[in-house]
Amino acid sequence: MFGKLNLEAFKHDPIESGAGIGMAIAGLMIVALLFYFRRWKWLWNEWLTSLDHKKIGMMYIIVSLLMLFKGVVDALMLRAQQILAVGESQGFCVPRAHYRCA
Repeated sequence: MFGKLNLEAFKHDPIESGAGIGMAIAGLMIVALLFYFRRWKWLWNEWLTSLDHKKIGMMYIIVSLLMLFKGVVDALMLRAQQILAVGESQGFCVPRAHYRCA
């Protein structure tokens, strides 16, 4: 059914694994805090379905700042890859076996 799919297909570099695990932990922490403080209904009624232009503007600004932060981190990763990929070194973003064709 899955062809040649096995556990080896799911192995990633430490950077990718760390990012995935970090995002999962952060998401679980946010959900746990919403459950702990019982803020699901408040979040839905007061913010996510609000028609108040001030709240919509605040949500827009928050998302814009998060995307700006993501862009800055991506740009720093690109620059760090270019700096570290000198000579025989491939930097930190490219897996060692990526360009090794069998």
